[in-house]
Amino acid sequence: MKHAAVFLAILIIPQAAIAEFHAAIAYRVVTPKPLLPMVGGVGPASPANETRGDLTVRALVLENGGTRVAICSADFIGFPSPLCRKVRAQVTAISTSFPSSGLGTHS
Repeated sequence: MKHAAVFLAILIIPQAAIAEFHAAIAYRVVTPKPLLPMVGGVGPASPANETRGDLTVRALVLENGGTRVAICSADFIGFPSPLCRKVRAQVTAISTSFPSSGLGTHS
């Protein structure tokens, strides 16, 4: 019975309302080759000689009625300023009402 109610709801919802919402995801492995020096510990960076897992970036983009929001995640401890400038140069429409940096957390 529960599935029948969902099916009926899908039939009743106007197709125009459904067509306005879009969602997309992306996932990319970005492990550098050759490996880069490791950072984040005490003292100078030390050379890496093996990988124990891939570094990845992920993105979720939601769009509804012309408003688009992107949520991005990267497996990096640091993100150098020159690389940040290159990324920002490719993102042409960052909203001024939402900060483009300084958002983050540690798990």
